Amino acid sequence: SERWTIGACEVFHYFVVKRRRYNCSAALSYGTWFVIYYGFILCSLTLTGLAGFINYALIGAKHDTIDRMGQSTGQLPLDESANYGVMIAGFSSLAWTYLVFLIFFYLDREGCKLIYHLKMKPQGAEDTSFPQNLKDWILMW
Repeated sequence: SERWTIGACEVFHYFVVKRRRYNCSAALSYGTWFVIYYGFILCSLTLTGLAGFINYALIGAKHDTIDRMGQSTGQLPLDESANYGVMIAGFSSLAWTYLVFLIFFYLDREGCKLIYHLKMKPQGAEDTSFPQNLKDWILMW
């Protein structure tokens, strides 16, 4: 995960240094997509999925508040089966996100093998332990 953070900083630094060579619309477009990809997709998507799952998991504790809000706005709250379906969808979204992150860890490990095979770095220089990888994977939100 340290390599990914450094990589994102390098890309942003490269963009800031070279931005004067781009025309204004290209720089604005690239900057916008950079923020959307790194800021919203990679950094906050899992946190949003986790917050949504927790929100729907607490639906029973918030039942009175939901009923009051429904009466004041004129919108009927979802029935139990719909709430359950939304909660399962949120959980599966979180699970898919973590599966994608697991694939990233696999690609990172394979990339290290390639670096060692090409003798770009000494054997073991880029290795991280399994407990470190597990901690990073769990805390990716």
